[in-house]
Amino acid sequence: MSRGLAVAVALGACLLSAGGIARAQDRGEAHGDLRIFTQPAPSDFLIVITPTVTGKVDVRPWLRFDVDWSADVVTGATPRTYGSPDVVSAATSFTEVRNVIGAGVSGIVGPATLSAGYAYGTENDYHSNLIRFGGSVDLFHHNTILSADYSHSFDSICDLAQPGVPVTLRQPLDSARGCFAGTPGLTTESLGIDFVELAVSQTLTPRLVGSLSGTYQHLSGFQSNPYRTVRLDGGLEQAQESHPSVRDRGAATAKLRYAVAKLAATLGGDLRLYRDTWGIQSITGELSWDQPFSLAKPEWRYVARARGYVQSGAVFYRDAGNADSYERAGPVGSFFTADQELAPLADLLVGARFVHSMAHQPAHRKWHMFTNVEWEFGLDYVKIFALSPHPPNFARIDNWASALVASFGVTGRF
Repeated sequence: MSRGLAVAVALGACLLSAGGIARAQDRGEAHGDLRIFTQPAPSDFLIVITPTVTGKVDVRPWLRFDVDWSADVVTGATPRTYGSPDVVSAATSFTEVRNVIGAGVSGIVGPATLSAGYAYGTENDYHSNLIRFGGSVDLFHHNTILSADYSHSFDSICDLAQPGVPVTLRQPLDSARGCFAGTPGLTTESLGIDFVELAVSQTLTPRLVGSLSGTYQHLSGFQSNPYRTVRLDGGLEQAQESHPSVRDRGAATAKLRYAVAKLAATLGGDLRLYRDTWGIQSITGELSWDQPFSLAKPEWRYVARARGYVQSGAVFYRDAGNADSYERAGPVGSFFTADQELAPLADLLVGARFVHSMAHQPAHRKWHMFTNVEWEFGLDYVKIFALSPHPPNFARIDNWASALVASFGVTGRF
């Protein structure tokens, strides 16, 4: 999700360089949005409400501070035990709340921009501390932008204390009650995440802008879900899922944006290739079209997009519908999973956003503060296709829609 911000900012700087000149006197911006994700499968229902608030302010022409807050309020009823489709346990209802607050600073030195920041995330069973550093260089009158970003996350996960117990006998955590409070019988697992991104964006012609980026992520520590279980040994045993403790992930992304001058529109195309050491390989392709509803009123516009995605499964993934399933053949080494994201799958996303942007003279600011206000409403439809007989949470795939995502946001510049 989110970790492609450096590419988006770099590409946007080229695409909107003319707008950047017009807003040279802006001192900052405030942004708020609300995202509602629903998984409508009756037996695997899930809703995630994510409010976000961010703010940026230039205290000097060369110095900017930013703050942000977001939350995930998750409610649903989802199976926590993976096994034969005819004996899947009843869905378990749950509610979780996660808060993340962060702050950062960036400074301009000649053509270079340097940044640093910190974010803290907390929920009942998960704590996270993240530090980030970044830099970009704007060259040749905004025609070339080079950027590099690095972050490290120190995460802590609540789990049932089971020292010395074989993986096939470990039991799942029942609830987050008592986590991080020194409660007997509970322990804290650790996870470290290093992330690096390098990107370059380039004006290729007066109408064509492109970018290339590469990302690398190294995860070391506890990477299982402490609540999920897998049926083993003919269903006679149920054990907490077991994932490898190390995972390396890499991706390469290419983006192109072409301006269709007669329509004041932009045609976009993205391609992303991904691979990790758990054996998952994926390819993502996306097309987008951004156009005003009317040339006479360019402040109203729409953005339509379609995205296709396909991935292979993890090397240790075994489908419940196959003869070599965990329930029939046992673990793959010491690993077994109930994670739906580790199964081979494909998905299709079709969505649209509707945007209204209005500039205001400094003497007539909106709400006595903003020189530009942009409103946005979006809706996405997602359909997931199983590439194995009975992957985890099969109900979401068998439904008419795997997910629906609605979003509403407003951005004001001052």
